[in-house]
Amino acid sequence: MSHNEAVLVFLLKNNKKWCGINDIRNFTKQVCKSECFQINTRVSELRTKYGYQIENDTYYSNGVRCSRYKISIYSPILPILRSLYPWREIPRYNVVISLSNTYNSIVAP
Repeated sequence: MSHNEAVLVFLLKNNKKWCGINDIRNFTKQVCKSECFQINTRVSELRTKYGYQIENDTYYSNGVRCSRYKISIYSPILPILRSLYPWREIPRYNVVISLSNTYNSIVAP
C-alpha cells in the first residue's frame, strides 16, 4: 500500500474526526513497507492530485506546534467510496461524486 493510500484509508476510517500526525504515521508503519514521515506532503497530494477536501488544524501542546487532519465525507458518497476499495489507484473525488450522483438517480423514484 502506498503512503498516499494509507493516509486516505486512515482518514476515511476516522471520518469526521481529527487525526494527529503520530496516529497517521503509526498506521502507515503497520500497513506500508515503511513509516511515512511526510504526512503533510501526502495530504497535500490527496488534495491537489485527487481532489479530497482534507482540513488541517495546528495547535500548541506543551509549547510544541502540532498538526492534525480531518476528512468529512457524507452519505451517500462514503459508502460508494468504500465499495470501490481495494483500489488499483486512488479514485479522484470528482469521480466518486459522479458515481454517487448516478447511484442516486437510479434509486430515486
